[in-house]
Amino acid sequence: MEINILTVLNIINRGKKYFFIVFISTFILSTIVAFLLPVIYGSTAVLFPLSPKSYDPRTKFSYLELYGSVEDINRTVAMAESGVIRDYIVKKYDLAKRYEYDTTKAADAYYLTQEYHGNLDVKETNKGAISITFYDKDADTAALIVNDVIEQINIINKSIIIDAIQKQFKTYKKVMQDKYNGLDSLAGILNAMKAQGKSPSGEVASMEMFHAYTRVKEAEVNLEAIEDDVQTVQVIERAVPNWKKEKPKRMFLIASACFSTFMITLLFLLIKDRKDFDEISG
Repeated sequence: MEINILTVLNIINRGKKYFFIVFISTFILSTIVAFLLPVIYGSTAVLFPLSPKSYDPRTKFSYLELYGSVEDINRTVAMAESGVIRDYIVKKYDLAKRYEYDTTKAADAYYLTQEYHGNLDVKETNKGAISITFYDKDADTAALIVNDVIEQINIINKSIIIDAIQKQFKTYKKVMQDKYNGLDSLAGILNAMKAQGKSPSGEVASMEMFHAYTRVKEAEVNLEAIEDDVQTVQVIERAVPNWKKEKPKRMFLIASACFSTFMITLLFLLIKDRKDFDEISG
């Protein structure tokens, strides 16, 4: 049996009763399901990552580039999708309860993670920025989560520099403690330098002492500077509640269900017609 457009049209014409019944049934069921699905809202923020050298106190005054490179963009995207931030958001907003999962069960913990990442959309725009979107049943919660993700990115960026400066500070402080009996004031340093005398060796020792003291103070100032309200990303569009429905696309779901059912019914009738033809021919 040769199948062509005429054959298909003939089968549709002969089986129009089946098509009508199936179409009406599918339309009613898909409409009910589509309108029972919860309404989901989305909130989006857009940001540009900054170069670490532009906000690191140790290099910011000697570095002219402000915005980050491709590597900084990739790193920021990876952080936004990271497990560290995911765990923070899940715990803060009690998403296990919100999504109705029992995290004491391994399967539920896995599906909670999958649903979280399914609701989070992080991507690079065509202008080199990063957009972060989160979907939730509540528009306010979606916006709060997006802004918290950005804040956690900022905290992680700063924590790396804070850790490096703290290590410097502790190292320099230990040198002052071990070598110069813990002198920690400028007056004490100056008095110690005066006590060294004017001999060449004394002047060298005095300069070393003063240099060690300045390194301690510089690390201390840098630590205070980075712990202040330093921003490591430039947010050009903060997330705000958006009460325009994002999901579900009800008409699309209904149309897809009806079209799929039509194709399945057509395929079924084609196979049935082919089978009947083969039996008669045989």
